[in-house]
Amino acid sequence: MNWQRTWNDPVWSKVIAGVILGAGSLALALVPKDPISLGILVCVMLLGGTLLVWTLFRAPVAWNFDGFLGMVGGGGDLRVISFQANGRNRSGKGFHSIQGHLISTIDNSISEQLHFVIGGTPVLPSSTTGIPPAASFQMMIPLCDMTKGYDAYLTEYDFLQRWSAFRFVVELDGYRDERAFSQRRVSEQIEKFRRVANPAPEPQMRVRP
Repeated sequence: MNWQRTWNDPVWSKVIAGVILGAGSLALALVPKDPISLGILVCVMLLGGTLLVWTLFRAPVAWNFDGFLGMVGGGGDLRVISFQANGRNRSGKGFHSIQGHLISTIDNSISEQLHFVIGGTPVLPSSTTGIPPAASFQMMIPLCDMTKGYDAYLTEYDFLQRWSAFRFVVELDGYRDERAFSQRRVSEQIEKFRRVANPAPEPQMRVRP
């Protein structure tokens, strides 16, 4: 069972929290009231209550920003195409009015608008039916004119001149969420891709000259 997926589900997360709270309350009524047992049960009830309250007020979308930069390259030539992320609607309701963008903390410039990725193709939110409850989705924000091909992709230098640190801002039916991406986090993402794109040569035997 994928516990992370279950916990992000708008219904099951509340069920789990309610079960913990209810089990603690039932045990409190049945178990002898010695100090140790009482302390443990109070902690369980507090945990269940805290989780239940958190599920009611948590952010409506669970984001996954692993690999948040879309990049290509090899042989030392690295190009950046987009910002990208995966999300899951855990709010229990659908979203219809969706917009998002990046704001550079270098020069305060604003990127193109957020696109959803459907069938491998970027699509503007206005061209979709929105995000249904419990739906998982992919999104991206272009950082260059992708239709012009490789030469239009941002070189590492050009990318860092504007996007070495930025904020991701998204609005879902009036709910606003904002995430900051520091220079350190951006640099780590680039270096991680560089190691994959340009792996160190493995040890091998050679014929003696």
